[in-house]
Amino acid sequence: SICETLKKDKDVLLKAVSSHSMRDIEKYFPPELYFDKKFISKCVKVGPYCLEFVCPEFKCDETIVYNAVKSNGFVLEYADPSLFSNHKIIMAAISDAGFGYEYAPLKYKKDKTLALKIMKKNKSTSPYEHLDISLKKDFEIAKLAMSVNGFNMFYAPSEVKNNKELAIIAIKSNTSAFEYLDKKLQKDKEIKKVYEKYYEE
Repeated sequence: SICETLKKDKDVLLKAVSSHSMRDIEKYFPPELYFDKKFISKCVKVGPYCLEFVCPEFKCDETIVYNAVKSNGFVLEYADPSLFSNHKIIMAAISDAGFGYEYAPLKYKKDKTLALKIMKKNKSTSPYEHLDISLKKDFEIAKLAMSVNGFNMFYAPSEVKNNKELAIIAIKSNTSAFEYLDKKLQKDKEIKKVYEKYYEE
């Protein structure tokens, strides 16, 4: 716990927030700091998850929410829904590594150009899990996702699980993909050969 004197020390509080030892800032911050927009904006930059505990007014504040999601896209979950139509906020949440895709509006999950750009830029397949089914079926999207991490086969629709070329790419990337393939493909001689080769490695 933090003594009353230290609760008023901004540097101490910022350090606590940045070390992730403090998220429930409403519980520990004195009112004069809890409602201090400038200070809270600094807090969410270094400890984005405290966005969950800021006052409702600040969850609607573009600057504060932008600083939080820019640091970690996952905290888009805690932003006020009124900001979900704010393109700047959404792009800040998903552009880094696609982390905010889960909470992004549907139009972003259907945007193939955007998905490819983010996946190629970050070598990250984290968006694949949360993309619209129409994009998960897309060969180009699926190929990129499987090549980086074959475990994405877990999130793939049947059209992808049935595709031999994508199956081989996925297994070479992560042999756990074999478990999620269509049963017929699992019996395919070439597929089994690739699996056995890469599993041994």
